[in-house]
Amino acid sequence: PSQLLDHPITKKDLGYVFNVKGILTIEERQGRGQKGDEYFEKKNVFKATISESYDAISYEDALMPYKPVASCILPVSVNKKTVGNIVAVKNQQNLVSPNSIVYIDLGYNDGLKKGNVFNVVKENIVPDPAPAEKFFTWRSKLILPDIFVGRVMIIECGTNTSTGIVLYAVEPFSPGAYIKEVTWDKTPDYLSAIADCPIQ
Repeated sequence: PSQLLDHPITKKDLGYVFNVKGILTIEERQGRGQKGDEYFEKKNVFKATISESYDAISYEDALMPYKPVASCILPVSVNKKTVGNIVAVKNQQNLVSPNSIVYIDLGYNDGLKKGNVFNVVKENIVPDPAPAEKFFTWRSKLILPDIFVGRVMIIECGTNTSTGIVLYAVEPFSPGAYIKEVTWDKTPDYLSAIADCPIQ
């Protein structure tokens, strides 16, 4: 697991990121222990086979129940106003680019579903060129439309957090970037290639 993560905006504890290194299949219980002159079966020693490996695997790595991930997911419209943050990137990278795996601070409890698509945006706040106040003009700000920097699709959804893949990026961005809902009645052309792939 990663080090304990802090939310890049709120600084609250978020927990840990676990990177999947491979798939292991338990085959049978093996191993015996000895206590004095007596031998007994060890209950927590098993023979297993690593069927898939995506990274170097160590004997100290943790095991988790297998959860299959669909190789193809249909894009799904987000039906309500939703704003969240990218809070971490796979392998604790600092910059995000196309095909990066990212972690988001929203989940089922926030209405997210697998396949939801979000725009990645950055705030566009500038000094007001015509402030209403004559004094303290430096405090007057003008809020302009957000700047689009990328697009993310949810590939795995948990209770309060989700995993996404970056579909598109105009420029690199970092953890803390905002995401906002993408809503449609008809699948947008820029998602048509994904929509041709049937969900599994």
